[in-house]
Amino acid sequence: MEQNFYQSRLAPLGVTKENNRIRLENPDYEPPMPQYFDAPCFAEDKEGNIVINFWSIDRQMINYTKMGDGKTSHLNAQLRPYKLVRLREPKKDMKYRFPSSEGTTLGKDQSATYPWFAPSLCDAFEKREKIPTLYITEGSFKAWKACLLGIPTVGLTSITHYADINKSLHADIIRLIEACEVENVVILWDGDCLDISKNDIAERTNLTRRPWGFFNAAKKLRDLVRNLPTNPYVWFAHVKSEVFEDKPKGLDDMLICAEQKGTAPSVVEDALNLCRHDKRSYYFFKLDISSQTQTLIEYFKLEKTEDGAEAFYRRHANKIGQSEFFYFGDQYKYNEDENELKLLAPGWAQTIEWIGDEFFEVKIVPGARQERRVLIPRKEGTLKKLYGDTVLKFVREKHCVAFCNVPNHFNYQQIIERPDGGKFYNRYFPFRYAPTEGKCPTIIDFVKHIFGDGEIEHGGKTLKNWELGLDYIQLLLTRPAQMLPVLCLYSPENATGKSTFTNFLIRMFGDNALQVGNADLQSDFNEQYADKLLIICEETLLERKRDAERIKAMSTAPQISVNPKGQRQFTIDFFGKFIFNSNNKRMIYVSRHDERFWIIQVNKFTGKDNPNMLADMVDEIPQFVNFLKNRKLATDSESRMWFHLNLIRTRAFEEAVKVNEPQEASDLREKIRDMFLQEESITQIEMTMKEVQTEFFSAKTSQKWIQEMLKDYINVDLMRDSDGLAVFKRGEYIKYEYNENVNEWERKVKKYRGRPYLFERAKFIDPSVDKALDNFDIADLQSTTTDENLPDWVIGNDTVEMSTR
Repeated sequence: MEQNFYQSRLAPLGVTKENNRIRLENPDYEPPMPQYFDAPCFAEDKEGNIVINFWSIDRQMINYTKMGDGKTSHLNAQLRPYKLVRLREPKKDMKYRFPSSEGTTLGKDQSATYPWFAPSLCDAFEKREKIPTLYITEGSFKAWKACLLGIPTVGLTSITHYADINKSLHADIIRLIEACEVENVVILWDGDCLDISKNDIAERTNLTRRPWGFFNAAKKLRDLVRNLPTNPYVWFAHVKSEVFEDKPKGLDDMLICAEQKGTAPSVVEDALNLCRHDKRSYYFFKLDISSQTQTLIEYFKLEKTEDGAEAFYRRHANKIGQSEFFYFGDQYKYNEDENELKLLAPGWAQTIEWIGDEFFEVKIVPGARQERRVLIPRKEGTLKKLYGDTVLKFVREKHCVAFCNVPNHFNYQQIIERPDGGKFYNRYFPFRYAPTEGKCPTIIDFVKHIFGDGEIEHGGKTLKNWELGLDYIQLLLTRPAQMLPVLCLYSPENATGKSTFTNFLIRMFGDNALQVGNADLQSDFNEQYADKLLIICEETLLERKRDAERIKAMSTAPQISVNPKGQRQFTIDFFGKFIFNSNNKRMIYVSRHDERFWIIQVNKFTGKDNPNMLADMVDEIPQFVNFLKNRKLATDSESRMWFHLNLIRTRAFEEAVKVNEPQEASDLREKIRDMFLQEESITQIEMTMKEVQTEFFSAKTSQKWIQEMLKDYINVDLMRDSDGLAVFKRGEYIKYEYNENVNEWERKVKKYRGRPYLFERAKFIDPSVDKALDNFDIADLQSTTTDENLPDWVIGNDTVEMSTR
């Protein structure tokens, strides 16, 4: 009878119906639930995968809570047993499926941190039986087979999963070592732990990556074990695959081969017989690393010297051959004619860039929130002092003609070559995230909060405000060179999420996003943000018109002249998008004719706070990138800044225009408004520049300044004919003047001759005020002598003025 995957994998391990059982205690039990129960160690799910159950060393069932309705809700929450699934059909390189931390109480980086204990280890712990030698290896199958044949072994889910979230050795492993008086801990890796990766050779990455990972994991595990109060000896070991014809890599495969050859007792005896000399061990390489790990470095051929590179190549020469390879960053190639390993370029040379006539060093700068990759200017003399006189020899071939700035998040190129052979260094940095299938609910909900869920009717479609927000981020990702409006996030209160939103974008776009201050935007030195995709300013306050004009000019500039300190200027492509945050409505100088500002008022959060929101969103970035890459934009390109003006002209923008307008403009508006309030029948007022200046300003006031106020703030224009030409005419307007001699208001008719400006009542008077006028007779004012007796809407009360706007 043909065996299925479950049977074919577990039968050689000696798993039977009789021994595939362990008695467990449910730590969350409540009557009438049973406190103790028998559970299978391994099971088969409906897809034919192998389910590996987990428990603590004292037989406690390991549970976690699976949320039923989002990450912060406990509606329909369920207790789930912690388990690992060995896939019958691996997905690419993924053989195992861990419990997802999404929507669970596991939290970040906790889904793979439990060690696996065979039932015999739980028995030994329970009875406090002495275990002289304890093995720790990768894999529950290996641990099962080893324990079954008499080699006490703990199984890790990965060579790096030896510690808990506090970076301490798993508490249950510590309890086992102490309770069973373990004298020797053996860290056992597979027989191929010394091997290099063929992919690393092909992809020209560090060949030390794979063996260094095995060495480093063993060293860190050794350090944790040696810090225990019982201070056991620590050994490193690996399977000698060449002993058997089948070349078994893991402990389980070796034990299966040994059973077939009838030599299993010899393998077990060899495993438990720890000696000081490797020649006495036939099946395993063993090395005492209790006092130091230098001998282990030498064994792995990982010494960071030229002699170390030579020894490393000799060990792996059959795989490397004549290929160039990297050893701890240094680039080598074996010269067969000279029978010598040649250094092509030291590792430090990879970080030095020679661009034009200047040198730069690429460095990773630490930060409180995240690291940044920067280009630091270096003088040739400094480089020679640091790395010797051979600097130019190793960087000459890397020389680039000049900088360029070409953004691309999915097909990035650091060096861009032209057909004529010229090489250019791309100042734009590579994107950090690869698209990953999955959901990103925290990010989507947060975008809805920032941009709002209001609706806009445009082009025959109904759009949600948050859909525009998703479009904005999607365009940043998929069309980074596209011009976009200056995004201003305003809220009078704190803790509305503005900074969280911009911090999220900084995390998403990494080195291509930068937070600056007001002074940086006002400075002539612009190198720090000239090549960035996102330029973000917190607590923005750019009240001067010159600053606003500069921001507007840069937001639509295809190129920018970079002005670095102490270096010559140069020009590169510019596609920076500005985002401003502020609690001050007067954050930036805007007029009603500005079409480049998208000002959004962000509301306070409703519902339960999530203090880990930023971390949760950062975890979802790969899924969000995949979502945006495959999402259809809700809007079409209708302007040079993509969005139609109707979509980004908000109430917050109108309020910002008002608070930014000069006091003279506000006063002029109120005076025109008063003229309409004085007589209900007046639907429009016509006044030439001469009359406007005479009525409302001094003779010294510049007519050019008055003209600017009329156009930019009062939003009125000259009266024009059907062809759009300014009309020259004679006309008149009505004005009430207070005559102190007779103590009453007098109605005056003022005549003019020239090109009049047209003031329309609807732009100055709210319909509700006009309705109030129906019940008010201007004649009632004839005997009024003080403002105290006038209605609010006559004297320009601020409350009424706000409501009419």
